[in-house]
Order: sequence, then structure tokens, then C-alpha cells
Amino acid sequence: MLTIKPHLTFSLIVTIFLLTGCQWVKKNQYNKNYGTPQPISREDSHANTDHYLAAREVLDQRCVVCHACYDAPCQLKLSSLEGIDRGASKRKVYDKRVFAADPSRLFEDGVNTAQWRKKEFYPVLNERKQTPEANLQLSLIFRLLEQKANHPLAPNHSLPDEIDVTAKRKQSCPKIEEYDSYAKEFPLQGMPFGLPAIQDNEFNTLKKWISSGASAPHPSPLTAVELSQIKHWEDFFNQSSLQSQLVSRYIFEHIYLAHLYFQDEESDTVFYKLVRSYTPSGTPLRIISSRRPFDSPETDTFYYRLRKVESSIVNKTHMPYPLNQNRYDLWQTLFFSEDFNITALPSYETHVSANPFLAFADIPIYARYKFLLEEAQFTIMNYIKGPVCRGQVALDVINDNFWVVFTNPELYKTKLHDPFYKENAELLRFPAHWGAQGSLFSWPDLAKRSSGFIQARSNYLKKVTPLLNDTLPQLIWDGDQQTNPNASLTIFRHFDSASVLKGFAGTQPKTAWLIGYGLLERIHYLLVAGFDVNGTIQHQLITRLYMEFLRMEGEAAFISLLPKEEQEDTVREWNTDPGESVEDYFKALMDDGQGFSLNIKYNNKESHLTTLFKAIGNHTNTKDYSIQANILSDAAITSLVKLNTIQGKSASLFPEAAFMKVTTANGEGQQWFTLLRHSSHKNLNHLLSEENTRTPENDRLNILPGLLVAYPNRLIKINETQVNRFVKDISTAKTEESMAKAIKQYAVSRTSLKFWAFSDELHQVSKNNNGINYGIFDYNRLEKH
Repeated sequence: MLTIKPHLTFSLIVTIFLLTGCQWVKKNQYNKNYGTPQPISREDSHANTDHYLAAREVLDQRCVVCHACYDAPCQLKLSSLEGIDRGASKRKVYDKRVFAADPSRLFEDGVNTAQWRKKEFYPVLNERKQTPEANLQLSLIFRLLEQKANHPLAPNHSLPDEIDVTAKRKQSCPKIEEYDSYAKEFPLQGMPFGLPAIQDNEFNTLKKWISSGASAPHPSPLTAVELSQIKHWEDFFNQSSLQSQLVSRYIFEHIYLAHLYFQDEESDTVFYKLVRSYTPSGTPLRIISSRRPFDSPETDTFYYRLRKVESSIVNKTHMPYPLNQNRYDLWQTLFFSEDFNITALPSYETHVSANPFLAFADIPIYARYKFLLEEAQFTIMNYIKGPVCRGQVALDVINDNFWVVFTNPELYKTKLHDPFYKENAELLRFPAHWGAQGSLFSWPDLAKRSSGFIQARSNYLKKVTPLLNDTLPQLIWDGDQQTNPNASLTIFRHFDSASVLKGFAGTQPKTAWLIGYGLLERIHYLLVAGFDVNGTIQHQLITRLYMEFLRMEGEAAFISLLPKEEQEDTVREWNTDPGESVEDYFKALMDDGQGFSLNIKYNNKESHLTTLFKAIGNHTNTKDYSIQANILSDAAITSLVKLNTIQGKSASLFPEAAFMKVTTANGEGQQWFTLLRHSSHKNLNHLLSEENTRTPENDRLNILPGLLVAYPNRLIKINETQVNRFVKDISTAKTEESMAKAIKQYAVSRTSLKFWAFSDELHQVSKNNNGINYGIFDYNRLEKH
């Protein structure tokens, strides 16, 4: 039996009593001096627009880089006035919880400040008597900025040991009544956390705004053109026929995370989100808030509406999706060129709504698949940038780097596959069937159904494959004769986040996936529509286990493209010592009749896998990510390319992802790059023990032009005259200490006096180069040194 010593118990009780007492005293003091708190909204038609715009710029450049996403510290999202009004919470979104938590999505689960206070969010601005003194003294934002100004970090030194910047760090999240104790205990943990203080002029800008009440003008009214476009699309989504209602439901469940936009130009873009509302077009929105997009709206009549995105755009959640005439014409062709003969709409009962193969069985598979493929990067990016984006449990089932191609949608045009998916839909049940609570007892049922589906598909494909032509051009989607760049994709995993690029980026990876309609749809309903970030640890674990099946299915489909005699060896190479059950599952996958005799000429000068990659790359017209010698010298480019040859111990010690600026010898020109580390594993059949299967001797580096990830781990700045030495220092570092020393010579560290200037520059470069895809980067993954 565990015994707690009496004096320890007494000490703990005294500590809790003192802390609680101090908070009570402070609260009463504030109430006496400034009145009792009353939740308020900061929107004010009389607000000084210039004050807010100046403050908004500082917030975006200095605060939003850490406070904007699902994993924003203390759930404090500073990317919008609504997020500031909502305030902070002591509850973590990403947590290993036993019971599902109530969702706390901004703009959805609360529509005003009072509602958020009932959900235990507390203010970070003054909500008592509005005076300049009170507005500053009762503002957590101001007090924390002031704390950093009074207690700055030692410039160009490593962070103190007591400052933990890891994603799993303990968060303090003080209320204003607790702030004095926090400042006394953590004097160096003012804001920005673990970064340099903001400049005096920036501090004064925020101080002026906060002291005056931190108000903001009402959003600008939509223009006549915007209102016309909104009406056009809302009319499309809200047509009355059963076929239209089913199609709109399908589209909504796949693009509800998208940032939709109308204009073709890429400047001053206004973004929208597709939502469900109780109110019709042309009236104020009343959003229907449900845990998942396929949950019942709890009303017989609802409407799909476009809600303007008022938040600053951040890279980690930004997924632009155009709504233009081409899109309209495509959807008309796919979904309305024929009558689906729908007699009744599918139920919102979970066993139906959580299973797209049941809910949307009346929509031809060709139409569904073509819809998903048209923006394949977006489709995949949903599980990269959606709520599942944060967390090793969700991502440790995929390799650090792999390429993706897709089966040709023309293979589904014959409708040979439609009856099969209808008849076997019950075998494709998802973890969402058991809700956010989840149940580990459901896993045997899911595994049994998955195996049953593979067997049923094997029997089916053996019958239908002879009816299909078996050459590469027909099996692999070419992007509609190489006009669509989504035909091949590259996925990079960065431990607990990931990125997806169009084309084959970087050097040849170890693995690849071939994805068809069934797999693509299942990934979406597993990791996007059906994944509940507020769910229990059971829900997350079942999701991870199920994703292992899907990953193996994608790999096996690609391996089946290789000559028959090489397939078994390739399975073993991609999955070393996987265990008997995994070997059996791969064997079943490889025997499901997917084997096609491809029209490829192999030779002995390179591996068949390399030849296959090249053939597919030529077939899909993949994007060129090679480093072009248009600014830097040939010598610098030659040295930079050598980074792609670094493997083993040196590679394993390098950060997951780094942004690097290389200036020309005269300092007048520059190029920006992303350096990536790819961690190698024997297999991915581990559960919460990733390190046990790591093979760091096979780790490698890639250098790619541009700023390509949402979460950089290091920032590097070098002159092209230093490139050769930089490459040598990195390649010869064999210990953590030597790698830290090698990088330090070139790094823009967390405490550098030049940090914010460098940050502003890289954001401006990204904005200039990425256009519609630009979003503010996140510094929550920056390494400590």
C-alpha cells in the first residue's frame, strides 16, 4: 500500500491553501479597485482603425507565430479579435484523456465571450472598469510583454535550463489573479516565450492599443462582387433535389477545412469556410456546431453557407481551394450530368454517416474519386494540416519520406467497382463508429472487417482485372495528360507534424504508395472527418492501429507494380522484422489480384524500383525541385547538393527541418532553402515505442529550394563562401555536442538580437514566392539552442 507521510500531506495542503488564498485576495482587490468582471466584445464601430491595424501587424509578426493553432499554448489564439476575446484555458487540446472533452473550436463552439467564460476560458485583456490603468494592469498580454522587457533573455546564449520549449512541456497558463506568483516564480518566462523581447516601438504600439481598450472596428462589409459570388455558390450548395442535397453533403464533408476563395488573382485574397447553418442565405449565420462534419445537424432544415475567415492566415492550417468557373463546370459534369436515381437521403445515424461507402453509395465512384483527385494535394493535406497534424500517435505510422501516385480514375468509369463497394460497405467500418470515447474492445471487430474486405477485394479483382488493360499509362493517373500537377505527391514527416508537396521532391525515398479510390476515401474518414482531437486516448490508439492497415495497403499496391520476383524482397526491405501477423497481412495484400504487367523496360544498371520511379515521374510530369544555379555560384550549388549525400550518424543528429538563407559573396543576392532530416525505421509496426525500431545509420538529409514546412526547427544564415565549410562541418559531426557546435556557427538562435529581423525577412520571402499558399510559420518547434 502506498503511504503518504503526514508532514508531506500537511505541506501540500498549506501550499494549496496559500495559493488559493492569494488568488482570492488578489481577485477581491481587483474587484474593489476596478469593479467586477463582465465579458465584453472588443468590436466597436467607433474603434480607432489605425490603432488596431498597427497592433494587428505586431500581433501577427510576434505573437501569432506561437498562438494560432489547435496546439496554441493555453489555447490562446491571437490570430483574430475573437480569439483574443475568448482568452486562454488551462485545458490542453492534445492530451491523453480517459474521457472525451467538449470541443472548444473558435467560431464554432462559442459565439460570444460570455459563452467562452462558461466553458472556463478566462480573459487575457481587462474585463473590468475600462480605464487606461486598469486596461494595462489587468491585461495578461501586456503584463507578460512587460515582464519580458524587464527580464530579457541573455542575447546569443542558450536558453536557461528552466525554460522548456518542447511540445510536451508543462504549461502554466496563469489567470490575471495568478500572474504575480507566476512572474515571481518564472521571471524569464515573459512573452514572447523563449524568444527575444519585441522592439520598443512594437511594445508601445500594443501598449497604446491595450490601454485604449483593445478595441477593433467591425469587419469591412462584403463588396457587391463578393456577395454575388457567395450567393452563386450558396445557391449551388442548397438546391432542393435529393441528388443535389446528397452531392452537397459529400462535398461539405470533404472541404469543410478548406480556405475557399473566388478570385483567380493571388493578392488581397478573401477566404471563406463552408459551414452548416440554421439560417438561409442572405441572413445572419447561426452555425451548426457538431463534433464531426457527418454528425446530424439535429434539424430537418439547414443550409450550407460561406463564412468569411477573419483570422490571420497561418501556414499550418492553410489549405486554399478555389471556387471558380472551372470548378463549377467540373462539379456539374461529375455530379449532375446523369441522374443517380436517388429515392431517399442517407440517415445521419452514426453507423451510416461515419461510413462514406454507405452514406454516398448512390454517387458513382468515378465522380467521387475524380472529385478527390482534382485537388489530390489538398485531399492528402487534410490529414497533414487538420487536427490530426499534431501528435506522434497519429503520425508515427508513416515513414519520414515517401512518394504517392494514384490509380487512373478512368478505371472506375466503367462502374465495375460500384457494386463491389456497395455490397462490402459494412466491412469498411471506422473507429468513428464508436464515437469520440472510443473502445479498445472494438479493435478486434475492425481488424476482422478489414481482413474480410481484403479477401473480398482479392476475389473480386481476380475476376475484374482481365477486363482492364494492364499497361502503365492506363493504370497510373497521369494528371489528365500531365495538365494536373496533383498526379504525384511527396510526403515528409517531421516527427509530430508533416508536409505534402506536389511532384516527386528530394532524392528517391525508400517507400512509395499507390492510392486508389477506396484507400483515399478511407484515409479521409479515418484521419480527417472521423478523427476527434478532443477524443480519448482509446480513440487515438484505434485510429493509429487502423492507419497501419491503410499504410500497408498503399505500400503493397505500389510494390505490386514491380516484377513479381522482386515483390517479396521489397516487402522485407521496407518492413524489416515486422512480425508474423504483419507478414501475413502483406502477403494477403500482395495476393489480391492487383498485379499488372507494366510496359517498362528494365536494365541492370539501376534497380527496378528506381526505373519504376523514373517511368512514373515521366508519366506524371513531376515538378522539378532541383537547385538551380541562377543566383548562387556554381561552386556553392555543387557544395549544397552534397547535403543530399549525407547519411547515417551525421544526418541523425541534424534537426528535423531547418530554413536556410544563403547570400551571395557580395551580399546582394540570396536564395532560401529547406533542409530536412529523414529518420529511418526497421518497420512502423511499433506502438508508442518508435525509438525501438529506429535505424539512425540509414538516416539522410535533403535540401530543397524554398520555405516548405510549417514548423521550422532551426533558422540558418550563411554566405555562399561558407557553404563548403558548412557542409563539411555537418557531415563530420558525430555527436550531439559537435553537431550543436557546427550549427551554432551559422544559426540564428532563439536569443539572437537579429531573430525578429530574420523572421520578418523569411516571412516576406515566403509571401512573395508562395502567393495564395502563404501563411505565417509556427515557432513552437524551434529547438532550444
